[in-house]
Formats: sequence, structure tokens, C-alpha cells
Amino acid sequence: MPFNLDTLIISQFIYSAYSAHEATSLASSPSAAAAAAAAAGSASSSTTDASSTASAALPTDIVLETLVASILVTLGLVFSSARLKPIAWAEWAGSIERGEEEGWKNPWIGLEWRLGFLDIRAKRREFAEWVREQGEVDKVKA
Repeated sequence: MPFNLDTLIISQFIYSAYSAHEATSLASSPSAAAAAAAAAGSASSSTTDASSTASAALPTDIVLETLVASILVTLGLVFSSARLKPIAWAEWAGSIERGEEEGWKNPWIGLEWRLGFLDIRAKRREFAEWVREQGEVDKVKA
């Protein structure tokens, strides 16, 4: 696997996610809470609660690292993608009908092969012949 800039950027993003996980898990550990309480000394319980929530916040360097990695991942994905083609419905549909598009079947083929439709004119002719035959049969009976 060749080493390229995308690999470096994604590894930086994974590293920043790991750093954020470690920072939050260390801040929420019991030893960190005891150290924060000892540092607070004789402060009231409200001050201890405030210091424990403040210590749970991510350090600025991890926040910046994550933001930079997110922006670089986004830019890398956008600039490394294939060039987009303009959308022209008539050209696209025509190329599908001609079979030029790979992986696409003609979705309109069912409209061209109408096996389930009736031929109304032929049915009218059959009905007219049947009426004539019935009329001849009635004349013969009479």
C-alpha cells in the first residue's frame, strides 16, 4: 500500500480521537478527582464540583488537533475525488437507452414491449364480425 498524504491525514485524525479519549478517561478517573480535591484544599464542595467539571474539558491542543485533522480529512476527500460531470438528463437517458452506460439497463424497455396491452381496433373488428354473425344466425332462425 503506497504511503500518501491521505493516509497521513487519516492517521492524524485517528490519533486526535485517541488523544481525546485518553484525556476524558484520565479526567474522569477516581485518582484525578482525588488529586483535584487535594489541590482545592479546604475549598467548599461547590468549588470541588466546578473544578472536576473544568478538568473534564478537553485541553486546547487536543481540540485544535481534532479540528485541524477534521478540516484536512474533508479537504483531502474533496480534492482527491474524481472530477464531476455536469448533469444533463437528455444525454444521460440517451446513453442508457443506447446501452453505453456500464451497469445500467434500459428502464424504459417495458414501455416499448407492451405485451399486456389490447389492440382495440382488432377487438372492434372481432366484435363487429360477431354481431354480423349473430344477425345472420337470427335471420336463419326466423
